[in-house]
Formats: sequence, structure tokens, C-alpha cells
Amino acid sequence: MITVALLCATLNLSGALQLQPTHVRRLRPLHSAVAAGRTGRAHLLLAPEDEWTSQLDIEMFEADVKALGKDLETKQGDADISHLRKIRTLSGAFGFLGVGAMALPGLIAAVLSVCGLSLWTFSRWSK
Repeated sequence: MITVALLCATLNLSGALQLQPTHVRRLRPLHSAVAAGRTGRAHLLLAPEDEWTSQLDIEMFEADVKALGKDLETKQGDADISHLRKIRTLSGAFGFLGVGAMALPGLIAAVLSVCGLSLWTFSRWSK
């Protein structure tokens, strides 16, 4: 789409092509519905599974998450660092296997390539 727009701009055809999205994705609102009460003020109607959000103490939740982060940070040691290095090494090996297997012919090489690249991507996202 961008290439077409650049081509039209280069050829001075901007009026000949209308570039507008055909589908606009609308996000679901946080609350399921808003209704006006008798006083004219808007009241939030929450779905049953979202009712707990009206009673959530954001400041307390933030303090709990920060305390948990500090607690976990103080408990890190050499075993954690060696584990992360092992995962990083295995991740690189999976990437090497996946890219290297792309050059080989055959179904087994294709399966090895897919598995290697998938494990490489997964291990990079999960560390």
C-alpha cells in the first residue's frame, strides 16, 4: 500500500488514487454499556465479569506490584544468571538450526527449519 502511494506521489497521480482504509477496527470499550439515569447523568453499567474493576484500588495494586518486583530482584542470584545464559545459548542454536535448514532440500529439512525458527522466536520472547 505504501509502495503504491509512493509511486502515485512520484508520478503525480495523487488525485487518481484514493487511499483510504476499507475497514476500521473498533476497539471494545472498557465498560460494556453506558446508560443515562433519570437525572440525566451517565451511569456505568458493567458486565458481570467486569464488576470487580469498580472496586479495584489502583494505588494499592501498584504498590503490591512494585513490592513484588523489588522482592524478586533481591532474590536473584548466580543460578538465575546461568539459567538465562543457557536459554540464550539454546535460543541461538535453534536460530542457527532454523536458518541453516532452510538451505537444505526435503521435507525433513523444512520441518527442522520451521521448528528451529519457531523455538528461536519463542525463546527470544519468553526470556
